[in-house]
Amino acid sequence: MSNSKNQVVSTWEIVEAKLRRALFLFQGQRLSDQNNQMVADALSLWYLASDDLLRSVGISRDSLDNRWLNRLSSLDLVEVFSALKGADLALLTQDFSSYDTFKQYLRAEFPFIGDLLSPMSRVFASWFTCEDQDAFSACHCWLCFPSRLNLPGLVALEDAAFSGYLAREESLPTDGFTEEEAQLISTWFPRSLELNQF
Repeated sequence: MSNSKNQVVSTWEIVEAKLRRALFLFQGQRLSDQNNQMVADALSLWYLASDDLLRSVGISRDSLDNRWLNRLSSLDLVEVFSALKGADLALLTQDFSSYDTFKQYLRAEFPFIGDLLSPMSRVFASWFTCEDQDAFSACHCWLCFPSRLNLPGLVALEDAAFSGYLAREESLPTDGFTEEEAQLISTWFPRSLELNQF
């Protein structure tokens, strides 16, 4: 194996070891050992995915990003995922003249955003200055990658998701449906998880 490949593998091993030693928090509470392991694995994969995304736009990571790993390990997971979701929404819906204005916009709600986005800063800058579509795609993919993590047993998240569903359901207009159609739709999509009768 070449020296550069050895260095890459060595870096990945360091990242994995660092993340596996971290104790992650969710809403201020330490995760179970099983969930902590899943988070460490997911973040390790995210690090590897960021390497691939950087290479896809012609950028190679020169060294281990210790600052990013330390910051990521110190933040509550709710903060991390909220910041990533907010950044992706801003990327998709807002116009920014530069990467700095993008960070400034997000910094009001997420003061740590610069540290969190640091591995992809050059790619973000490429999008905002040159409107390079490959850079945009890489940024969007990178922001969304960790959102597929699903930790079992986090009842607060399930309750929030269900409440959000019900709120959205209540906000939908009922005009345009006959009473029979409305009844049929309610049967297919009950407003309570206990009403699974057909």
